[in-house]
Amino acid sequence: MEVVPLAQFQELEQRFQRLDQRMTDLEQQLPAWVGQKEAEKLTGYSRTWLFRQRKAGKLPIKYKKTGARTIIYDRADCVAFGRKHLIHPPTFPTL
Repeated sequence: MEVVPLAQFQELEQRFQRLDQRMTDLEQQLPAWVGQKEAEKLTGYSRTWLFRQRKAGKLPIKYKKTGARTIIYDRADCVAFGRKHLIHPPTFPTL
């Protein structure tokens, strides 16, 4: 184990706080609702599984029907569901 001087520790702590704030700011810029493919990535479950859970009234993720065939899902619910079920989805979409 390495001992870090107090000044260096405080500098690292400040950097982590700034990084945490930047991540929070970026998360707030993401859309609150995601489409089918993004929901699949975030939850780790297939389109069919999401459909069956919706139809059975068992889907623990908020969703909206925005068109005749278009469903959008709450991003925060998808991420929380994925993490709860050990999928560990990425917080940010890959571009």
